[in-house]
Amino acid sequence: MLEFHDLPVDILTIVLGFLVKPNHLASAAKVNKIWNEFVTPRLYERVSIFSWHKESKKIVRLLFATLASYRHLAKHIRRLEIRDFPKAIFDPSGRDLHDDTVTGLKNCTNLHSCTWTRDGSLTSGILTTFASLPKLRELEINGHDARYYDPKLLCQFSVLQKISVIMPSPLVVRNIRDMVKVSGEKLRSLTMICKASGAVTDSILEDMAPTLVNLESFSLTGCPKVTERGVLAIVSSTCVGLKVLGLENVSTKFDMPGFSEHCKHAQSLHSLTSITLTVSQHISDPNTWTKSVASLLSHSPLLSKFHIYSTYITASESMFPDRDLPDLASKVKNARSAPCALAIALARFWTDLVAAHGDTLRRFSVLRMPISLESIKELCAGCPNLEELFVVANARSVNALPEALTAATKLKTIHVNFPVRSPPVFGVHGVHDNGPEAGEEDEAGGAATGTRTYLVPAEALEIAKRCGPSLTQFGCNTRVWKVGRRTKREEDGSVSAEVVLLPYEDPDIPEPFLVVRA
Repeated sequence: MLEFHDLPVDILTIVLGFLVKPNHLASAAKVNKIWNEFVTPRLYERVSIFSWHKESKKIVRLLFATLASYRHLAKHIRRLEIRDFPKAIFDPSGRDLHDDTVTGLKNCTNLHSCTWTRDGSLTSGILTTFASLPKLRELEINGHDARYYDPKLLCQFSVLQKISVIMPSPLVVRNIRDMVKVSGEKLRSLTMICKASGAVTDSILEDMAPTLVNLESFSLTGCPKVTERGVLAIVSSTCVGLKVLGLENVSTKFDMPGFSEHCKHAQSLHSLTSITLTVSQHISDPNTWTKSVASLLSHSPLLSKFHIYSTYITASESMFPDRDLPDLASKVKNARSAPCALAIALARFWTDLVAAHGDTLRRFSVLRMPISLESIKELCAGCPNLEELFVVANARSVNALPEALTAATKLKTIHVNFPVRSPPVFGVHGVHDNGPEAGEEDEAGGAATGTRTYLVPAEALEIAKRCGPSLTQFGCNTRVWKVGRRTKREEDGSVSAEVVLLPYEDPDIPEPFLVVRA
């Protein structure tokens, strides 16, 4: 009989491809020398440390002590993601963490992508080391420089293709502008994530724009000083055409109709594949705004990812259906209120979006605002290639969700967010309550409180079983499961596949937790 060790060694590459968790790879590396040779590069190829990892700060110390001492291991790292970092420089043994970090990073000669976002952990020494790495092309850093690093060092980066800065200070923004002026032709992706900061302005973007001729991805979050003027400067300068555009919580004076008309006339977004937008209470005419967005996207034939969320309709506020019922205004006293007006406008927009981009849409995300089952059903029926769906739903409608998803035969990922409070909504027959009646129990067996923010695994499994054979991931609020299949042999000898929920082990953070930032 053929033994495992008789198989070709090259097959190990395929076998190891199914191992995701680092501890599994570490165990595989101990099998024998041959396995170790194959596993070690994969084990160190990507290293990610998050603040919620157990003993994350201790792991950081051990990691950089290892990278500083063993160059042959450090050379395997291509992607490094450090989102937690100890404040104490010295550990109990007396090792200098900063020295280990700088030395370890210098040994990472094949590092391609680095994320370093822990506030106060980035120093001038670390930043200088990043600039010296020959293969570093992607960098994400914390932009809070005060007392920690010299922002002028950013001008040393000349070959970056992607840069993302979180909470940048005005000085950091100005130095990024200067860096872009020198090496902007190489830059493919630029992201700036602020918290209602005035550091990023139209003038800053206009200064950057002339050299960003090869930019493919441009995203802004929390930049209230940016209007369509600055964004148009960026959009108009790129020769290759933007593929990804994110405008989240920008200026309340942003002229969407004007922006749409200019881009439509110049066909500036002909190559667009992904867009992320936010809506706020400052939109005086939701109907005009949604029509402008539809017009903006009408000349983007490759659009495959659409994300939108509200910055002001929180999960605990009143939620309305997005169906444009002819007599809705007569039934609702506050039909002209911001949430209701937006809901009515969005109903038309979903229909227009499906009609224009149904064949190309693969991801659809609507967060922090409601979307009806009817709209979801329309979306799934009109988007035959839909693979990812992120929506908000009330608890009572979740059991009916699989039926609405029937037409989406290629759906791989579903994430449902429950509002903290599911208040009355308007249906075809008028007002009905989402929550259980007084004295009833909710679906999880708890006392009726009007609050439903989760699914227990058994409930999630039942929904996953009804969502089609292509589903691989299911989530609800802060819970995410991998959807797997377990084969079993029936009494008659036939083999069937049983749907099961498994722990989420992918090192990437699920998309729903990345979208809402503003």
